[in-house]
Amino acid sequence: MSKVFISYIRQSEAIARNLANDIEALGHTAWFDQELSGGQIWWDQILATIRNCDVFVFVLDSEAMNSSACKSEYGYAADLGKSILPVLVSEGVSTKLLPPALSQIQFVDYRKRDRDAVLRLARAFTTVPPPNPLPDPLPPPPEVPLSYLGSLSEQVEATSILSYEKQSALVVDLRRSLRDIEAADDTRTLLERLRKRRDLFATVAEEIDELLRNTRKASSAPFRTFEQEPPPGDLSQKAPSSGHPPRSVMATVTTSDKRKMLLATLLVTIGWSVILLVSGSIAHAGGSVIGLLFIGVIGGLINALALQLMHPSITRKQVLLVTGGWAIPFFFCTFPIRGFGMPFGWGSAWAMAGLITGLVLRRVEPSVQGRQVLLISAGWIIGPIIDNFFSGVSMVSFFFYDYSIFYRNGLHLTLSGAFIGAVGGGGMLWQFSRATSAHNVTN
Repeated sequence: MSKVFISYIRQSEAIARNLANDIEALGHTAWFDQELSGGQIWWDQILATIRNCDVFVFVLDSEAMNSSACKSEYGYAADLGKSILPVLVSEGVSTKLLPPALSQIQFVDYRKRDRDAVLRLARAFTTVPPPNPLPDPLPPPPEVPLSYLGSLSEQVEATSILSYEKQSALVVDLRRSLRDIEAADDTRTLLERLRKRRDLFATVAEEIDELLRNTRKASSAPFRTFEQEPPPGDLSQKAPSSGHPPRSVMATVTTSDKRKMLLATLLVTIGWSVILLVSGSIAHAGGSVIGLLFIGVIGGLINALALQLMHPSITRKQVLLVTGGWAIPFFFCTFPIRGFGMPFGWGSAWAMAGLITGLVLRRVEPSVQGRQVLLISAGWIIGPIIDNFFSGVSMVSFFFYDYSIFYRNGLHLTLSGAFIGAVGGGGMLWQFSRATSAHNVTN
């Protein structure tokens, strides 16, 4: 009685099960993996079973040569000197295209599971020589085949931000895994999931789109032999044509994205109404300088949090940059009040804060264009201009000296803040959303 290891691809599982039943009916012990769970521990068990088997049965069908797992199992069995018995189970397999060592072994025709096929199988086992002792030292074990995509799946589903280098490496590994017939469908699924990441870079997104267009399902993949592995040069990563960092893209706008856009706009609208109300109250109590600083710091923080809600890849450092971009102009705005005589007024602070915010967003998201930086800045200045126009404040006074915002009633301050937040904040979020989705390619 022999211990038999059966190597097969996933699509031939039913045939492998029938083959195992027939082998056991002949009095042998047949083992074949029925879980296909993957992982290092699982692969170690596979290799240990190959070392302990007497006969290695290779289930030959038209796709067997495309399986990295089957190739690794066969190669390891050959290195161990195991008796190898090829069993032909489907049409379309040319022995001339098999590896030389395998093509020289007489195979068992099992394409029709009938009495003759079982008799051929029984005769083949009677001619198998007794097992040889394992070589000493043992040959190095093959690595876990790429068809087991657990580790790649973890990287694709990671909640942390993936750098350009990590994204490129993932695409290289997934491209290689597409050549494995067993893993092709799962690999396409992982590529589609990777394509939907919000932190995906444009060059990576374009390469994924190309892979998805040019690859087919595993059932229609062409037959390849061991010797027909694509050259390593095909795995090279496309580098950006210029020295600038690659541009990032957002996934196609979904209902969830629209909901985030609405929540972020509500955040800046309500936030700015509260900010102006509180700052005005502080000013009425004699703290105009503190009121202006409150607007800069808290207003900048509200804007940064709204942007982070829209684009989770914004880091804590970038939140501080946006906050600082608002705090600094409003700090300068306090100079005339403190007697320094610098002609830097209310309107100038809004204009500079909006401009700094646009520049920071361009740093965060390189696809933000120069005109969008100006539009973001303009959005933050238009709101206060319109608000002050209805208050009868001249443009010269508005940009250089006017601080009448602090001397209005609470309702006026609240409505002014809501209007400024809706116009400036809504415009900022809209331009940022347009920039991040501008290079999105529809699947």
